[in-house]
Amino acid sequence: VLGYRDEPYLRIDPEGAVWRNRRSPATYLNDDRYGQREIPAEAEAAADPEWELIGGQGRWSWHDHRIHWMSPDRPPQLTGDREQEVFEWEVPMLVDGEEVVVTGRLAWRPDVSPFPAALVGLAGLIPLVAVRRRSSALMSWFAIGAGGVGAVAAVGQWLASPADARGFPVAATFLGVAVVVALASLRFDRARSARSAAIAGALLAGWGWSRLATLTRPIVPSVNPEWLDRGATALVLVTGVAVVVAALTLSGRLLSDEPQR
Repeated sequence: VLGYRDEPYLRIDPEGAVWRNRRSPATYLNDDRYGQREIPAEAEAAADPEWELIGGQGRWSWHDHRIHWMSPDRPPQLTGDREQEVFEWEVPMLVDGEEVVVTGRLAWRPDVSPFPAALVGLAGLIPLVAVRRRSSALMSWFAIGAGGVGAVAAVGQWLASPADARGFPVAATFLGVAVVVALASLRFDRARSARSAAIAGALLAGWGWSRLATLTRPIVPSVNPEWLDRGATALVLVTGVAVVVAALTLSGRLLSDEPQR
């Protein structure tokens, strides 16, 4: 793969080893979304390559400034709220010594309406009925179910990243903690169970809030259908808030009942 000045940038050898040229300016420019990274003095495009081993599976992903819009502002040529082409891009490569060019198209899409996902999220208000029934266990089961739905979305997003860039599945683990707390609450008395359910609900709400942009973003990076990720985000967020409200309300009622026992 050639860099921005046609210098050697990445190399994959016949054994599948992936090498990166430490003297390619692209090695440093690609670390920043807008290429605002200081380039070391030794990084000269005309210098002999200095290869470093960075992978061994014959695959690699990188941030390439040639394929995206290099400004935080909206492209000036866009009009209206419809999908439009921003530009066509090219990335030069050498394959077995032959010059090839990878081409593509950068398109802009408008934000989607959050209302369909919000309608799904309304189902998350159901835990509030647990207050009338004074059932902390019911709230915990709602939290467990919402955590499972959220885990599907979190794992889908994690799997959408290239294997070498996935890292630890933090979002799925966060939801796992919420589910464990909710499961543990089933073994407590009603007062302690309600407080534990509130903690689980807060964890769910925090996860949903962190993904709030998913409701309107035109593209959701996930192996799941976009509607599933949007609906799951809304459902987990609303369920988490509802569980917190229901658990705290029930806990207060149980405390007020204690002097009468």
